[in-house]
Amino acid sequence: MVSPFTVKYLRRRAPDFFDWQSGIFEFKDSREVLVEKVKEYFLDNYKKFREMTPRERMLQALQIREFLEDATLPLDDGFRLLLNLGIVQNVMESFQDAEISWSKALDTAVSTAENLDLRGQLLDVMERYEEAIASYDKALEIKPNKDSAWYNRGISLHDLGRYEEAIASDDKALEIKPDYELAKKNRRIAFARKTLSSPLDVLEAWLRNWFTGRKSTR
Repeated sequence: MVSPFTVKYLRRRAPDFFDWQSGIFEFKDSREVLVEKVKEYFLDNYKKFREMTPRERMLQALQIREFLEDATLPLDDGFRLLLNLGIVQNVMESFQDAEISWSKALDTAVSTAENLDLRGQLLDVMERYEEAIASYDKALEIKPNKDSAWYNRGISLHDLGRYEEAIASDDKALEIKPDYELAKKNRRIAFARKTLSSPLDVLEAWLRNWFTGRKSTR
């Protein structure tokens, strides 16, 4: 059985099933290291947790739980730890526990653009797309040039079928980071689906946009 989280991971981060063997996950004892292990795309951690042994995953979950019991834990750090805990639990196929951890994460107030971006990604995974967009918008109020927030916003808009807005969001991401390959791919897909009426129309529109993109990079 493949969880919805796994499907989201493959769609977002490994569309061609490349690079499954890369990434190193080292255990450290400090809370700060665990917090920093939540990358810009928290779904990337899924791959790293998959590479652990069952015993390593259990120890990681226990360590995170221990830090979460600290009454002085900053809210933004708690949010990130809960995200990681949910990922570990999901990989361990404890899906109900993962849902509880992520619900707690969403109930945690966050204040940084990075965490608002991550919060939006979690909401998107849970198919709460409108809320995800609102979270990305808040992140962009703090950091208007945060390319990942623009890209992730485009993903949620795409999921809602709002392709014109998705393209505009991807364009903003590419304006900030011209070599953003994921944004390029999402833009091509959104463009192809914008006015489709048949599979042939989809292919024709995708190829047209692809060749246009290739010319613009020369």
